[in-house]
Amino acid sequence: MGPPSDDGQGPVTEAEKAFNRMTTEYYWGSTWTRPGLDLPSRSICTMAALAALGRETQLASHIKGALNVGLNREEIVEVFVHATFYCGLPFTRSAIDLANRIFQSQ
Repeated sequence: MGPPSDDGQGPVTEAEKAFNRMTTEYYWGSTWTRPGLDLPSRSICTMAALAALGRETQLASHIKGALNVGLNREEIVEVFVHATFYCGLPFTRSAIDLANRIFQSQ
């Protein structure tokens, strides 16, 4: 999907280093490589879930990843439009605004 987000700071503690390893091994290594869904489909599911949860930091990373796996801007915004009645208008507006900021920065 692309490089992990980098906030300019590396892990501060050994616990955070362990957390990062677990994330890489299980989340990226197991969940994202399972059979049954292609990467664009997984991106759609993930963006919808993160939008519904209001997790903008993680959503930003996944919007960039969705572009890297072949989704276009219209498809990404359509994910949020479709999710409106499931996650609520405020979450959708925030997700679309975030996507637009990312699109403009590229």
